[in-house]
Amino acid sequence: MERFRNILLAVWREACQHIEMHESLDGIARLLGEHMPLASLRVERIVPEHGLIATIAIAPLGAATMLGSRECSPSEMKRVLAWAKRGSVSSTQTVKRLEPLAERLYAAGTGGDVRVAPLSSRGGAIGALIVSARPGAKFSATHEKMIAALQEPLAVALENDRRLHELAALREAAEADRRSLLRRLGRQDISERIVGEQQGLRHVMKRVDLVSNSDAPVLLLGETGTGKEVVARAIHSRSDRR
Repeated sequence: MERFRNILLAVWREACQHIEMHESLDGIARLLGEHMPLASLRVERIVPEHGLIATIAIAPLGAATMLGSRECSPSEMKRVLAWAKRGSVSSTQTVKRLEPLAERLYAAGTGGDVRVAPLSSRGGAIGALIVSARPGAKFSATHEKMIAALQEPLAVALENDRRLHELAALREAAEADRRSLLRRLGRQDISERIVGEQQGLRHVMKRVDLVSNSDAPVLLLGETGTGKEVVARAIHSRSDRR
């Protein structure tokens, strides 16, 4: 029991310390390989709103086919979600009626025993874990308990992976909007221009240039409405901290 807790703790550590899902899965596969006849781990993402099941990560990387996705009909997705809602680890025979997941089973098949576990978050089913044994080997009841214990940490890792890629997509969209705005303005950047920096404020801007390259603290004094925030942003944008 103590050894089992240590393995589970190590799995949680691997699931949470990596940004990319495939890095987490590779570390978990190495851990489990010391305690069960593991051939490969495969994580599938279930996307009900788009009718897709997509392979997110495989470990070891050369153990199965390439990553890809498969479209599901509404009836197929309904069966997959009903299976995932039960939450229990299934064998190949149990899920063979679920055509989209069955395809993944055959793609990940090594000739050995296979177990499939649903991965869920608060919002419902988000994926499935496919665990394949080495050819001729069988998973024991203890191995099944270990596979069941993987459901929660891998669900967390899969959800983090989704959020990471959503943030990356949002950053790309924001950058595309920024470039589009610059093209319309005919500018290279969106830095704020200070009115009068070449005339009446020239002496102020010289001081801005002087302190921008320094790590010294800067105190800006002035009445409300004189533009202290504008000058502060000018110092920041011209410094190494920008």
